[in-house]
Amino acid sequence: MPGLTELSYDECRCLLAGAALGRVDVSTPMGQRIIPVNYSLADSSIVFRTTPYSLLGTYARNTNLAFEVDHIDTESQQGWSVVAVGRANM
Repeated sequence: MPGLTELSYDECRCLLAGAALGRVDVSTPMGQRIIPVNYSLADSSIVFRTTPYSLLGTYARNTNLAFEVDHIDTESQQGWSVVAVGRANM
């Protein structure tokens, strides 16, 4: 089994730029929720849209979020995962 390799910022940004679907982790009164979103990059920001009354619109405003994108090749048993954390701005 191959070992783990830590990716550089530039490698992570390149992988994020090459994907379109990610997951946002948000804390709600009902506990953590993971929401799939379509996204794009704008400079150093990850940008996605939501409605004002969705879980993200309700609970993510000005909070710290985690965002994940990954890819797994089951045939070669290799893949990558990028996790970004930051404050949501709406």
